[in-house]
Amino acid sequence: MNTIEIGEAIIDCDTGEINDKIIDQIGESFQQNILVIHDFGIFPKFRNNGMGERIVKGLIEHFRGKCGFIVLKSFPKQFEGDHVLGDCKELKEKMELHLLENQKQKAQKKLNAFYKKCGFIELKKNRNFFIKNMDTL
Repeated sequence: MNTIEIGEAIIDCDTGEINDKIIDQIGESFQQNILVIHDFGIFPKFRNNGMGERIVKGLIEHFRGKCGFIVLKSFPKQFEGDHVLGDCKELKEKMELHLLENQKQKAQKKLNAFYKKCGFIELKKNRNFFIKNMDTL
């Protein structure tokens, strides 16, 4: 996932503003700043106990009033291939991605449900892209 891919999903190239169809879906915001979450993962010992949700909701609270939207593309890390986590072999081992769901469709559905639980809305036109309006007008 990269910033250009997210930009193409949410920004109207002619106006440089968030696409009107997305605004219709999520509403306008006082702020026009956009926070893009490129990567998010939880170490194994902290998984399945609500820690991920608390962290994401903490980010939302931290950036409330500082940005209008938080955007991300949901994609299970265990399917990103060898480039995931860069060249840091030690970190890859510590993340124990092999322990996560091994059926891609099931993993995607679970991850999407997680982001929805954290208050994000999936874009109608772009599957697996999520946005959170931080302060609806």
